Amino acid sequence: MKTQELKRDLLRREFPDYFEVGKTYYLPRVPEGNWEESSWHNDMCPSWMYETPLGISIRLWADYPEQEDRETDGYRFMVHLETRDCNFVCEAAASDDMEDVTDALIHLVSTLK
Repeated sequence: MKTQELKRDLLRREFPDYFEVGKTYYLPRVPEGNWEESSWHNDMCPSWMYETPLGISIRLWADYPEQEDRETDGYRFMVHLETRDCNFVCEAAASDDMEDVTDALIHLVSTLK
């Protein structure tokens, strides 16, 4: 399955410190499709959503690379399944490794077609 880079327009506005000078925060590639930025400054970290044809949304959360910069002790990347109105269903994946997250997203997108 082909992948693409995530949009970062809202990320720059809602989380400006995510782009500190001299730091590069890599984000995982995601399966091709209509990934919408869902970042909001009240959230703990930036996120993107993909709505499946089945009415389930996949939300990718991307926290700061350094553990000391995060608000929780969790993983850097988390993938949640949510209803169309953004109610949490379950955690589908969590990892500090970008490739693990990309693989999980590819699996979810192909499964929830």
